Amino acid sequence: MKLGELEIGTEISIELKVGAKSRTFRQVVEKVMKGVVITSPLIYEGRMLDLSAGDIAISVFANMGGEVPMQFRGCSAKLVQGKEKKFCAIACNNEGKRVNRRSNFRIFVGERGAVELSGKSSAKLEVTVKDLSLMGVAFVVDKVKWEKGVSYVWLEFPGRYGDRIRIQGSVVHVTPVENNLLIVGCRILKCANDLSTYITHKQRENLKKISGKS
Repeated sequence: MKLGELEIGTEISIELKVGAKSRTFRQVVEKVMKGVVITSPLIYEGRMLDLSAGDIAISVFANMGGEVPMQFRGCSAKLVQGKEKKFCAIACNNEGKRVNRRSNFRIFVGERGAVELSGKSSAKLEVTVKDLSLMGVAFVVDKVKWEKGVSYVWLEFPGRYGDRIRIQGSVVHVTPVENNLLIVGCRILKCANDLSTYITHKQRENLKKISGKS
């Protein structure tokens, strides 16, 4: 499978590596044009990233269903100017391969939580936490209550045995869905909890529900 065969709406993780340093951004495929995937710009510390430098190694991981994502290595990307805003255009000549990427494994959460928006009042928005990985989290929020231009959030939701999961996240995509709701995807910046232990606990809990063992 080629990168340009991804469907619009597919969730992807874009991994950037410069030497030994790496950073991952969660995005959504907005368009596919002549084999090139179009997403929103990658934002880091309030700036759009220019990925055209030759020393940046770019890989794309696509969540195609199941636990193992499709990896596209050796990608190239650049900012392009559209009619009204800029986009990130990503191309790759290599075939995608299934990889076991445990650090990016996402677990369904389905818990009610609360979000504080950066630079806003202390009031919290009610949300539903959709899924979680060691690097990112996504939640569903009422479109009417969400404020455009929010870069950072503080998310809190129930953990294990009465504990609370507390996460600071950087917003990487906001996707409209049905019923006047938004899915907000965030890269995790800080967390006061052991996410690895929580994800394992939640996975076991979900498996019990599927098998009918409450």
